[in-house]
This record gives sequence, structure tokens and C-alpha cells, in this order.
Amino acid sequence: GISTSSLKHEEIVELMRNSGHRLILVLEYEIPVTPTYVNMTNIRCKTMDVLLMKEGDSVGLTLRGGLQETSDIISPLIVQQVRPGSSSDRESTIRPGDQLRCINGVDVTRSTFYEALLMLKMSPIELQLRVDYDVSVL
Repeated sequence: GISTSSLKHEEIVELMRNSGHRLILVLEYEIPVTPTYVNMTNIRCKTMDVLLMKEGDSVGLTLRGGLQETSDIISPLIVQQVRPGSSSDRESTIRPGDQLRCINGVDVTRSTFYEALLMLKMSPIELQLRVDYDVSVL
């Protein structure tokens, strides 16, 4: 593989154009610490079920985390952002930092990010999410 960390945007684009029919990208990035990761012994979590209506194939949540396929590391599926005006925003109980536990009754705590994303996209228009939230955030 080729490290692109010291290359300019144009050089990276050129590498990608010249790579042929198959290209495998490995992305490395740091995930900033959110309240759900900080000092887990002092956090009091509660669980809630939330009923949402999809708009297109989305409920307006940006997630991160999940089981890492290559290393068996499990990061919780965390709500990173709630898109303003979305059904999740209008419902108003899911907030950034909440941990996704279940989609339509299916436990996703050991799912990859892509498995959870596929479950959300393939769900019927009405879906139920179970999330853990930090009581101290409220």
C-alpha cells in the first residue's frame, strides 16, 4: 500500500485515477472522546425505546463505531449527529452521544457499522430504536 499522509490532494486523486479497476482504501482517523467514553464508572445510563418514521431511507442520524471487522475491536455505535429538521430531530429524544443498542428489536451491540447501516436502510418506514443515554446529560 501507499501512505498518502504526506501527499497533496491532487497527488492522491492522480494515484486513485491510475490505480486500475480495483482500489482498496484503508482510512485511519482519531475519534474524539464523547461523554459516553469518559470515565465509564461514573456514568449512569438509562435505556429508552424511540419510534421514528423514515424519510426516504433515513431518520437523520449520523453514527460511528461498531465492531471492527479486521480486529474484533468493538466500539459502541454512537450517535454522532442528529440532522436538523429530520424525524429524529423532531422526535427530540435522541441526542449526540447516545448509544444505539437495538434496531427493531435486533441487538446491534456486536454489529459492524455497515451491518447497522444496512439494517436501518432495509427497515420499514416505521422503525424502533433502543438507545442508552447518559442521565447526567439531561
